[in-house]
Amino acid sequence: MEYHVDNIMYAAGDGLYNTIRTGITFTEPIDEQILRDAVDRLVLRFPYFGIKFERRGDNLYYVQNKEPFVITSDGEPITLGGPESNYQLLAFTYKDNTLFIDTSHFLMDGGGKFMMLKMLLFEYLSRKYPDHEFDSSDFPQPGDEIHDDEITDMPYPDEELPVDFPKMQKRTKEVFQIADFPSGYENMDKWMSYRIKVKQSEMMEYASKNDASPATFISSLTYRAIAQLNPDNKLPIVCGMQHQFRKALGNLRSHSSHVVIAPIVYPHDVREKDLEYLNTLGRGTLLLYASDEQDAHLINNYLEVCQYMEDKPFKQKQRLMRKVVKSTIGKNTFEVSYTGRVKWNGLDKYLTCFTPYIDLELSGGLSIEIFALGEYFDINIMQRNNDDRYVNHIVKQLRDLNISVIQEKPEPFRINGFVLPSVE
Repeated sequence: MEYHVDNIMYAAGDGLYNTIRTGITFTEPIDEQILRDAVDRLVLRFPYFGIKFERRGDNLYYVQNKEPFVITSDGEPITLGGPESNYQLLAFTYKDNTLFIDTSHFLMDGGGKFMMLKMLLFEYLSRKYPDHEFDSSDFPQPGDEIHDDEITDMPYPDEELPVDFPKMQKRTKEVFQIADFPSGYENMDKWMSYRIKVKQSEMMEYASKNDASPATFISSLTYRAIAQLNPDNKLPIVCGMQHQFRKALGNLRSHSSHVVIAPIVYPHDVREKDLEYLNTLGRGTLLLYASDEQDAHLINNYLEVCQYMEDKPFKQKQRLMRKVVKSTIGKNTFEVSYTGRVKWNGLDKYLTCFTPYIDLELSGGLSIEIFALGEYFDINIMQRNNDDRYVNHIVKQLRDLNISVIQEKPEPFRINGFVLPSVE
């Protein structure tokens, strides 16, 4: 198996990791041998994840990697793409009851990763609990057909998409940035995870009555926390809302990363508005920025960049794609991501927490991941420092609305480094 990398991968490496860590906590400690058996089964159905880089001149290719995935028992991240990970772009580590799955966010996003995760959980849990019958009807198994459109190296159209709707104007350049959120990977030891669990039924009941989705509701609460804790600020506060553009792409099976940031701008004059107003502002913005028409503009722009960089030197490809990535993300005060409700097929009976951790170097310094598991939303509030005022303010607002919250002990976190083949 061999295919070109998606050009977005040229942005990765030293200076820009963009790795993502998924923490899954089980009801019982991890059994390493059962985990190894389950991991070994992954490449039988997902061969495009058991890969390594091969560089030929100025171009990168994915080729089959026959070395095993690395599994460690200390919970610590390792460098992906190099010898420490057997040149794999996926690594697994665990500590006590929690399994961490590490990969590049350029290789896959949440939509591209989840089918693999469900198969891994099925393979692991069905071995650990052989008397329990799990439903495997809606995710692939080894031996199932591997569709061409999920493995394609270039999941984009050959020609630009027709678009009648005008492109949204560029956002304001002046965006409020929270002070004392030091950037740079040298400060990763200060990154902190504040996890809370929120009762889904209570939060959804309130959100549905106040023109909100889980993502826009949490965005409104976070905006309020930032605005009230920084009363002298008069700059716009911007939430970078993550959204997938697979639908506009016309390829729902693609495993590649298809995430774009839609900016929700809260100008200074909305500080005194109620939650319903803020929620409506968020939902209205998403209807415009996260539409199929705007996604088509994004896809067409990306096709132009890919065409331009075809014959460019390796270093220039890296610089260009890093510029594309950072300009697409834009400058935000904070970010929110919600994958939507997922069907667990009974696998969640043996899970207590599901937590993504992302690269805060690409963040405004405060990022929130929302995931639905069991009765709760697992909400991970990540910061580039240990200032707990923001999470405490969010928790207080939830409780003031009579929404149940379990606030867990904050923990530092780190993500994996990432390397590309060296420049000759």
